[in-house]
Formats: sequence, C-alpha cells, structure tokens
Amino acid sequence: MKKLLLPLVLLLPAFILYGQNTNFKSLTKYPSGTLKPGFEFVTVNRNAGSKSSDSQKNFISPSLKRFLLKENYHGVDKVIRKDGKPVFIERKSDPSKSDPSSSPEEKLSRFLGDTKTVSGIKNPKEQFAITNINKDGNGINHIKTIQSYKGIEIYGSESVFHFSPGRESFTGLFHNIENEINTTPSISQGSSVAKVRSDLALRTVVKELSGGEMKLLNYESPETRLVIYNTEGNDYRLAWEIIYRPNVIEVWKYFIDAHTGDILSFFNATCSDGPVTATALDLNNISRTINTYLENGTYYLMNIAEPMFNASTQEGMIVTLDANNTSTTELDYRYVTSANNTWNNKAAVSAHYNATRAYEYFLQTHGHNSVNGKGGNIISFINVAEDDGSSMENAFWNGQAAFYGNGGQYFKPLAGALDVTAHELGHGVISNTANLEYYGQPGAINETYADIFGSMVDRDDWLIGEDITRTTFSPSGALRNMADPHNMGREGDHYWQPEHVSEMYLGTEDNAGVHINNGIGIHAYYLYATAVSKDKAEKVFFHALLNYLTKTSRFIDFRIAVIQSATDLFGGGAAEVTEAEKAFDSVGIYEEEVVKPDNELEVNPGTEYMLFCNTDKDYTTTLAVFDGSQLSSLSETELKNNPSVTDNGAGAVFVSADSKIRYVNLNPVEPEEIISNQEFWDNVAISRDGKRLAAISTQVDTSIYVYDFSSGKWAKFRLYNPTTSHFNTDAGGVLYADAIEFDISGEYLIYDACNVLSSNVTEDIYYWDIGIIKVWDKSGKKFGDGSIFKLYGSLPENISIGNPTYSRNSSSIIAFDYIDGNSESYAILGTDLNTGETDVITGNSTLGYPSFSKNDDRIAYSALTTNDEEVVAGINLAGNKITGSGNPFAMIMNAKWPVYFAEGERDLGLAPVSDFTADYKTGSAPLEVKYIDLSVNDPVSWKWTFEGGVPATSSKQNPYVFYNNPGTYRVTLETRNEFGVNTITREAYITVSVPTDIIPTSARDYRVYPNPAGEMIFIDCENDFSFRLLDLNGETVLTGNNERQISLSEIKSGFYIFEMIAGDVVSRQKLLKK
Repeated sequence: MKKLLLPLVLLLPAFILYGQNTNFKSLTKYPSGTLKPGFEFVTVNRNAGSKSSDSQKNFISPSLKRFLLKENYHGVDKVIRKDGKPVFIERKSDPSKSDPSSSPEEKLSRFLGDTKTVSGIKNPKEQFAITNINKDGNGINHIKTIQSYKGIEIYGSESVFHFSPGRESFTGLFHNIENEINTTPSISQGSSVAKVRSDLALRTVVKELSGGEMKLLNYESPETRLVIYNTEGNDYRLAWEIIYRPNVIEVWKYFIDAHTGDILSFFNATCSDGPVTATALDLNNISRTINTYLENGTYYLMNIAEPMFNASTQEGMIVTLDANNTSTTELDYRYVTSANNTWNNKAAVSAHYNATRAYEYFLQTHGHNSVNGKGGNIISFINVAEDDGSSMENAFWNGQAAFYGNGGQYFKPLAGALDVTAHELGHGVISNTANLEYYGQPGAINETYADIFGSMVDRDDWLIGEDITRTTFSPSGALRNMADPHNMGREGDHYWQPEHVSEMYLGTEDNAGVHINNGIGIHAYYLYATAVSKDKAEKVFFHALLNYLTKTSRFIDFRIAVIQSATDLFGGGAAEVTEAEKAFDSVGIYEEEVVKPDNELEVNPGTEYMLFCNTDKDYTTTLAVFDGSQLSSLSETELKNNPSVTDNGAGAVFVSADSKIRYVNLNPVEPEEIISNQEFWDNVAISRDGKRLAAISTQVDTSIYVYDFSSGKWAKFRLYNPTTSHFNTDAGGVLYADAIEFDISGEYLIYDACNVLSSNVTEDIYYWDIGIIKVWDKSGKKFGDGSIFKLYGSLPENISIGNPTYSRNSSSIIAFDYIDGNSESYAILGTDLNTGETDVITGNSTLGYPSFSKNDDRIAYSALTTNDEEVVAGINLAGNKITGSGNPFAMIMNAKWPVYFAEGERDLGLAPVSDFTADYKTGSAPLEVKYIDLSVNDPVSWKWTFEGGVPATSSKQNPYVFYNNPGTYRVTLETRNEFGVNTITREAYITVSVPTDIIPTSARDYRVYPNPAGEMIFIDCENDFSFRLLDLNGETVLTGNNERQISLSEIKSGFYIFEMIAGDVVSRQKLLKK
C-alpha cells in the first residue's frame, strides 16, 4: 500500500527533567526552551481570553428557523404545527352549537371535543384543568389550562384558549402520552432533594440560609411536586420537580426521575443580566423626591405611600437595603437609615427612586400592581460585592429582590440607571405572569420582555444601560441597542447580539443563549413600536405576556401571541396586526418550514479492528490488533501513549518511549518506521484523511504542533484559556496539552490540557480540561487561526476531564474521562456538542482513554479488574451515543489504550443540505431581494433559479434579485460540494404587488449615481429640488435641498428609498449603500 506519511527530519539536542504533580495524569515534562525543535514553524497565537466565534459555529446546529405547516380540517380554519404537534388552532365558532350564554368552561369543553382529530387528545375533558379565566376589555375570554396524566400535571403543558364572538382559538402545545406511566414514585421526595443538594455542591456554593434570609426571601424549604416530564423524543417520565435555593442569590430547578433517581434535567433559574453593575448613585446628580419612613426617631428608606401598601399585612412596601459590600454567599445587610431625613447615599437614593418609577409604570400603564401583581413588596439591595470583596459589576433578579453592585472598569453603578432597574424588576413581573422559564428560547423571551420594560420606563431612546456603561465595555456606551442589536460590534463581541434568526446562537452557554438571543426579540419590538407607536406596542406585548405566553413558549409562540394580541386589541386586518407580522418577518421568525440536516457520516464499510497496548509482561508484544476473535502483534516498541489511526485503517502513528514519532502500516502490515527521529515528542495524532499530523512536545511550552504534508510546513499553535467573561480574562494558565485527536473534517483538534491556578499565599491548583482548537482552514487551504472553544467554561474544584475522543460518524459527539479528586472516583462521560447534553456512559476505576466503535454503538476503554489487573472493557451505547446501555463487559485481558478502526474507504464529509432565507419576501415592484444562503455542510457551488426574477439564475452564494412584475414566484436552490448535491424548492416564496406612487424611470428628469453607492452620491437635475433618504421602515435618515453631492459616510450599509421632490412631482427609487 502507498505510504501516507513523509519522513520528518528532526534534530536531537540535550534536555533537563521537569516534574509536574497534576493529580490526573503523571507525566514527565521539561522546561520550555530546553529543547528546540529542528524545524521552522509559523506561530499561531490568538489573544488569550478571546472567544472564538468560528469554533462555536462549528459545533452548533446551523438550522436557524422554526417550521410551521398549514393544514385544513373540517371546522378548523388554521393549524400551525411545531415538530408535528399543533401549537395554534383557530376556527370560526358554529352558531348552531354556540350558545351565547354558555360558560367559558362549556365553551372549552366543546372546543376540545370538536378538535380531537387535530389535537390527537382522546379524553380532553379528563386531561385539561382550568387555572385561570380572564375576560379582557374587548369581551374576549382567555382560559388558561394545564394538561394532566392520571391526575398529575404534565410539566410545560400550559395552554391558553381564546373565545371571542365568532372566533375560537388555541395556543400552546398538546401532549399525547403513548407509553404507560406508573404514577406511584419509587424514589422518595426526601431522597430526591438530597440528590439535588449533592449535585448542586458540585456546581455552586451551597449555604444554609439564616432565618432572616428565609423570611426575606419567603422561603422555608425546597419546593417539590410530582410532575410528568417530557424528555427528548417524547419519552414521558414521572419526575420530582424540585426548586432549590442553595444560597441567597441563586434558584435552581431540577427534575429527578421518580423511579430511577436519575437527574433528567436541571438549570439555574436565577434571572441574571450578565456583567452589569448596579449601585444607587444618581449619575446625573439630579435632585429626586423620594418617600421615606419615620419610626422611633429614625428615618428609613422605605416607601409605604403607594396605593398598594396594606397596613394590616405590612405588604406593599418599596424598600432599599444595604448589603455592606458583602457578597451574596455571605450576605450581611442592613436598612438604609438617616437621623434627620437627610440622605447622602446617592446609590440608595437612585435605587429607591428608580424602583418607585418602575412600580408606577406597571400600575399606571398595565394595571399590574407591583411585581407580583398583588401589591407585594419591592426589595432592592445595593453595595453588593463579589466573594473576594471586590466591586461587583453585575445586576440580577433572584426571584425575590433586585441586587446591584458598584461597578468598576466597565460599568458605573448600575442602580443609577432607570432602565436597568425596570429590567430587573420586570423579571419579577414576568415570573408572576407567563413565568417564562429562564432557559433557551423561553429565557430569551424573558430577557426580551425585561428589556422592553426597561426601554418603556426609560423611554427616551432605544438603548439599554447607556447611563451606566463605559466605553471600555462597548464602543456604543450601551449594554444593548434595540434599534441595532449589533451595537457597533461584530459576531463574537461580548456586546453584540443577533438581530435576526439567521444569526441566532444555538449553544448551551448563557443558559442556552438567554441574553444573546434576546437581540432577536427586542429588535422585533423596536420595529413594531416604531411602526405603530410605543403606546400601542407596549399594550400589545403586555397583553401577549398576560394572556398567551406560557412557561415554555418559544419564538414561534411569541410571534403567534403578539399577532393574536394585536388582533384582540385592534381587530383582524388592522394595521397594528399587519405591522406585528412585518416585525417578526423582519427578524426571521416566519411561518416557514425548517430544514433539518442529517449530520451523520455513512459508516465505514470495512472490517472493524481494535488496536491496543499489551500489558502482559510475559510477552514482548507492545502494540497489537484484535479482529474480534484473534490477536496479532504489530510492534515490540514501548508506547508513551495510545496510537492514532487514519479513517481507512491504512496506517497508525504513535510516540515511543524514546520520544520519537513512529508509523505502522496496517494494510498490509509492515514493519514500523521512525518518521521523527528527534526525541522531542510526547504524543501524536494523524488526521482521518492522513493529510496532517498534530503533536505534543516533551516540554511545558503551552503549544500544539501541526504538520501539513501537502505544503511540508509546520505551525505551532499557542494554547490559551478563553472565558465567558466580557473582560477577556483568563481562568488560569495553560501549561501543556497531552491527548489530541482530529475531528472528522480535519480542521479542528480536540485536546486536554494541564492548567495551573497560581497563588502567592496557598499551593498552586492544577487541573485538566478539554479544548477544541481550529488548526486548519479547508476553504483557504491553510493553517487555521488557532481559535479555541472550551468544552466547559469552568469546572468544580478538584474536578478534571481529559482524554477526549470523537465518535466515528458524528462530529458533534465526544466521550472523555472524568475524575473527581475529592472522592478519587472516575467515569467516562459523553457529550453532544450541538445540544450541550452530557450523560454518564459508565463508571470506572482508572483513566479510560475511550474509543468509539465504527458504528458508534459501543465504547471500548481501559479499566481495572477487581484484582487491579488492566483490561480493555466495553459498554454499549444508547441511540444518543452519549449514554451507556446495559452493563460493561471485559474484552481483552492485560491490555489498555484501545483504538477502534475499520479498513474501508468512505467520504469524510457530507453532501450539503440546501436552505435559504431572504431579507424581504413581499413588496411592491420593482422589488429587490437579497437571498441569504443557510445551507450546511460546506457547499462550494450554488445554483439558484428565480421564477420571475432578474437575473433568472445565479451562481453566487448570496445573490441580489430584482422582481419587476407583480406576481407570486417560486425559488429553487441547488448546492454542491465534493460529497454530493441537494436541492430545495419553495413555492410561492416571493410575492410582488403592483407598484404604488413610483414614477417610471423614463419620466424622471434627474439622475442619481452611482447606485449601488459608496461614500458619496451625485445628482444631475436642472430644476430646484429637495430630497429625502428613507430606510425601509419609512424613517427619514437624511434630507437636503439642491445638493448635487451628498455624503453617505454616516449612513449604514443597506437598502434605502431615495425620494426626489421637484415642483409637484414626487419620484422614488431604491438606493443601495454598499
């Protein structure tokens, strides 16, 4: 067989021993610079602390839309489905069946019975219970329900039914449970609570609350109840839902399987606004009128003058407390007081005043009495510090109170910003209305509403936090910008947000993007409010929050709720309804089918084998191969680490005990050869296509070396620890990497690394973690930029992870070793990088160095017998590839470091999956549309066909197309790459209407050029004229009179309408600023 590798000639200088105590792997390393490699290399050194948007993109699902299917049923006018389940049903009410005197309960019962064929619910009367009935000012009855199974509530089953004269509708989700569920728990409530506490101890600070803290938080013990919980794949389980406060600041929610005790799901439910600070400084030194309280000669910063105050219950106070620069883990607070009603604490004054302003807004604008809607207390804490006593640059709502820090380098005191206060208290309003879950899309909608409240209480602009944000945090001087979520940034900047679903973050950080994806919702609100007015918009959106949205509402539910609310308030067909549809269309929340790509490679067709290291000292063989029944010797050279094999099984590389890189040809088996004679190496990996090597040196040099065979060049990639902080700070220093493996594409390496947290007063802390680094750029055919994505932003104390490996056929699935240094326990975990889901594959008693089988249905790993003998063990995998199935079994005695491979050829890539969207899908002729390619799996060519478009075809990735004639047109996209072709056609995708108020080009006696334009446009016109430049929302951005040269330098790129007025002639044309 043809050799895959070329000899590498390296030099061999002397070196000095250097030891590391890491508590995870015992490795001998040498000081950096002791041994210099005998080859030239390019150094790739990303800025430490910077986060790679490229590497994030590689591991999140590229599907960016939610699909809706319209169907017709007898008696039902419209059905919208999500994942095959109805989320919206609408019909006209049947006068023959509808009695005007019918109660809301009777109307609900009739609706459920009539729509059984659509919902699939067999016994709706037994499964639905009414939780609230609200009749709004328009005479519409809104009935909120929950669905149950054998009397136990199905978690996330909140739905709302709406009955108005002539129309009936449903919003929510129907749950059809097909499997039989035993509703008698096998695991006790107490055991489940104990499991939650143990798990939380690995994730956060667990501290018993004092009596005063419990009273303040209205919390006595963890809240528990039995629910039916829907896991992935519609697998419903009986579960304990547990709400637990491990400390004053945090609230966590867990779901524990009531029969197995397994943790089904959990998340941190504390409402946090990220790295924002909140003190009570009045940043503008404005004199405020505040309400205080006098008792026994002492004045308190307490407002009991509002109509919500109830003297008999002592509820309805607005009170500001001082945390005395203590952290939330050791909170030591006091009342803010004065002896003579003179207040010098500007922080307290601002927090107190802003809280009152927010209360007045909710009461006067929405009739919502305090955050809980029932006149409850409003509590604010100022002077909250970090655990180390430093100033906290953050603000958050914890379910009972708002907490504000004092800021620092990036923020001024946050309590000084009215919109920040309204945002935090708004979280309380949200939790007492729709109670949107603080995770994923519901959490992003939660954050959207908090920003809406902030912008409406402080309604002079569309910026959030501009009064407390320093330009050291963002160049705009604002936390967020609802008018422009990009906020003067680019994707990857910490102050940047997506303004369109096509930019949506799909990872697991930030509670699955609650703050990041908030940009989509706030921009939709901005577009709607600027079209219909803030007064109308805030009413519509609050109506949706109160009557339509539920705990688990998603973006598609958000769209439905707002459009339906606009219909409720203004009537069907009203401009307010149309503008709501436009707003959501503009941010990409369409009623449009989603394309779900298959990211699975075809299985290698060849015979499966396993390489392993022999540990039986009675035999000289060190590296052997197992074909399922027989063992064969490959080498008698001692190995430093497990070998690495090409995808087709042609050859393997490894580092021998003398620190040299060696190659073994496997098909046919031939004697090994040394391909790097320099004693410089600790580990090596070969890419699956055999085109690149990655290697780790024997030194503490914080680097990975990569060799490209096609160019014959080396690159040295510097490792660093990115963080989720907005401040580009490191979470400890990287010392060196050890285990390395290429992904399927050959562009990324996954690695583990030894890190140190150095201290001048205590012992240094060493830990291992896992990173993914971009080392190759396929499109540019060059070395990658070295950007790094960490599997976990941080790890619990004394927890390490390492020895990662990719699955054979899924680039998003990995397995790795886990070790708890406290208990000296080991496990092998699996993670889906797309979803962030992690599960235990198996427990272990040593480092496992796991390897996936060719079908991804089994893991082989190093283990120990009960007599501490080394053995290669195996365990089967569930369909998700990250969960063990059944019991482990022994495979090969006296062996370690298994590596599966197969001798067969296959494509190491996937055919593209075509997908696209457009910036505009409707408009009047002439309509110019920009198509945005959303295809996945790296297409290299695009073939578009545009019915009715000019041009009619295009090979550009993101083409512009003109539609000059009214009509409805289909669009087809065919994409190709080296692995295949895929086509998608969308019928009636573009709708072009008759032009209105547009003067034909031939009638114009002026010329505007160039178009598309750069920084300047020129006008040729013989008559006096005036002009306006309008954006596509109709907002005027530029005006002038008789100017023949017009600068566009301050205008953002995009499409505009250029309006020319000469005498009584008005003409318009589209203008593109490049």
